[in-house]
Amino acid sequence: MSNVLLRPAATIARAAGTLSRRFGRGGGTSLPGKVLLKLDPSALARLGAELPGGVAMISGTNGKTT
Repeated sequence: MSNVLLRPAATIARAAGTLSRRFGRGGGTSLPGKVLLKLDPSALARLGAELPGGVAMISGTNGKTT
């Protein structure tokens, strides 16, 4: 399955984060992921399948242990 099918859901998710920041409703950092998974529960699996070697790196200051 192609990521072309992810584009509408990913665009909506990014817009949700942008609007969250613009309206002062938070940093808009976790909302896009939550929206994307709600719209397309298989999105992360499909995106991860396209990574070279199936490797993902997690970076940041919060939430790495959960």
